[in-house]
Amino acid sequence: MSNRRGRGKGKRFTDGWETSGGYMNAKKQKLQEQFVDGKNTEQKKRTIFTDVSIYVNGYTNPPNDELKQLMMQHGGHYHHYYSRSAVTHIIASNLPDSKIKEIRDKKIVKPEWILDSIEAGKLLSYAPYQLYTAQGGQQKGLTLQPRDNNPHNTLKSELSVENIDLSHNQGNSVHENTSGISTAINTSKQYNETKKPLGEKKKSAVSSSAMAKAGTPGFVSEFYQNSRLHFLSTWGAEFRQFVNDLQKKGGSNYSGRDRLRQFVEDRTGDDVKSGNNGNNSKSNRVIMHIDMDSFFVSVGILERPDLVGRPVAVTHSRGKNAQSREGTNIAYEMSHYGKKAYSKLGKQNTNVEIDDEDDTVDIDNVEDMNSSDSRKKKECIGSMAEIASCSYEARKAGVKNGMFMGRALELCPDITPIPYEFEKYRKISQQLYEIVSSYTHDIEAVSCDEMFVDCNEVLANTGAHPLHLASLLRQEIKEATKCNASAGIGSNILLARLSTRKAKPNGQFYLPPEEVDEFISQQKVSDLPGVGWSTSNKLSSLNVSTCGDLMMFSLEALRKEFGPKTGQTLYEYCRGKDSRPIRIERERKSVSAEINYGIRFTEESDVTEFVTELAKEVQSRLQKAQVKGKSITVKLKSRKSDAPRETAKFMGHGVCDNLAKCITLPSATDSSVVIGKECVNLLKQMKVPPPDMRGVWT
Repeated sequence: MSNRRGRGKGKRFTDGWETSGGYMNAKKQKLQEQFVDGKNTEQKKRTIFTDVSIYVNGYTNPPNDELKQLMMQHGGHYHHYYSRSAVTHIIASNLPDSKIKEIRDKKIVKPEWILDSIEAGKLLSYAPYQLYTAQGGQQKGLTLQPRDNNPHNTLKSELSVENIDLSHNQGNSVHENTSGISTAINTSKQYNETKKPLGEKKKSAVSSSAMAKAGTPGFVSEFYQNSRLHFLSTWGAEFRQFVNDLQKKGGSNYSGRDRLRQFVEDRTGDDVKSGNNGNNSKSNRVIMHIDMDSFFVSVGILERPDLVGRPVAVTHSRGKNAQSREGTNIAYEMSHYGKKAYSKLGKQNTNVEIDDEDDTVDIDNVEDMNSSDSRKKKECIGSMAEIASCSYEARKAGVKNGMFMGRALELCPDITPIPYEFEKYRKISQQLYEIVSSYTHDIEAVSCDEMFVDCNEVLANTGAHPLHLASLLRQEIKEATKCNASAGIGSNILLARLSTRKAKPNGQFYLPPEEVDEFISQQKVSDLPGVGWSTSNKLSSLNVSTCGDLMMFSLEALRKEFGPKTGQTLYEYCRGKDSRPIRIERERKSVSAEINYGIRFTEESDVTEFVTELAKEVQSRLQKAQVKGKSITVKLKSRKSDAPRETAKFMGHGVCDNLAKCITLPSATDSSVVIGKECVNLLKQMKVPPPDMRGVWT
């Protein structure tokens, strides 16, 4: 026993190779010599990986033997055994947490980095190919100015672990949702408005792999570091808060106004008239809609000039077709989504029960799904990664935001996928808001790249024409960000947004009040806010395609056909009327966290571990918003009884039923312990087996 305890730590076993370091060193040396000999026999002239030494850890695609050959052919080095001093990059598709902790100081990248570098003919940056994002550092928050406001205000809130609802009586519900399990908390607002710097992030754990499943340590933090929807909702909330704080702070020191006055003076002879043109009254408002052009794409190609003018899409997809996996049934899922989509269009009979109403369906992703076209074969389905943003060149080929990458490749085979660059998006969004706020604080933040601006006060103060202001803003945005912005100007929010459509890309359009009637009559009804597929299809059945066509119907007829509220809205919008104000202050109604990707539980302990981590995320968001929640709602996506267990989209939620339960606490809380405990109890009441859970929102 005692001898075994000292195994390997005593006198070195005499193996005949003591002078060269023992058997293992001799073996490593021999393997390395074989690699060099093989490398020298290759006649490749390219030396893409001259300074790269890789070690392949675990199963990869392509396998390690193929990666070894590729390194031989392109000037790199391959190590059969890991050496901290010799290896520069570890190639892996999946690593357990224990290994990550051991080698966290090394560059751990996916094998696609090697393949894509060879295809590009040069060594690409490894950063977009990191196995997990946390190895490259934490996400930075916005560095906008911190604010000090009066503490201890009161309000009612609603907390949602899919959604924590904060306020019952005013403001809009804000859901930071990204995927499936949800919890909501209703709170009596104990609100301390002394804020931390906007966008400050807490450090998160490192996930075990890029394909980690819910229930493994660090999954939630890793998921949100890679979720575009999370970033969009978070940034939207942050910029709305930024605008709120500016408005509360007040002040008249607008540095941009001096620049605007000089801009107007330098253009005295222009055709554009100066002066506020009587636009200083509420009846003659001047509203500007500013929207960055193909924002994610524009940012993504700043350092890729070779992609300018080409079809480009921002997506998680690498642009390759996905092979169908055992157990999937693409025909079932597409049939389900097709029935749902065409039901919304009024083309499906009403006996089809559609109960997962929160799913969004893009008609372009399911069209021809029931056809026998050979492209739809089960053996090879297109990538189901969604496109977040595509260039105007891609749009000309029929590609749209939200479309599956597989469908986009069919329409535009030359489209180039590029990865997300969240830190760059954040930085440029910050610059956008700081530029506009140097002219006025009358801003309604819509998202990280879009806003409405009430221009009346700044125009009256400077004597500028709306087009002067738009030109200078777009010029400064371009100079600061190197990205284009378009601007539409009208007398209300509706007309400003429609004007932006006319202005894009990289333009501006001002709609004076006297030209509204002619302009609005030519607009498509499908471009009106709130007119989706269902309403558009119903209007089409009435031979209505433009606002001019819609004007032929009386208010009574529209109310009868579409209901009182929608009928009234359509009647006003088709005439260019919109009474919605620019909303500067928005009171937060709810806080939530939702995940419906990677949910693959095997037992109850996985569920508890996941919900506990999700509750910590909700706690972080509550504390960041300086609120507490009282009403907790948990929403759950449960695999439909006849749906296949393996989904067409890898680790997606597939076809599901939606369930929900809620509870009201005796007192408001922001404690992850309390939230997590209640959420686990609510999930147990739903009596859904862990393997059938596909999404949780709280």
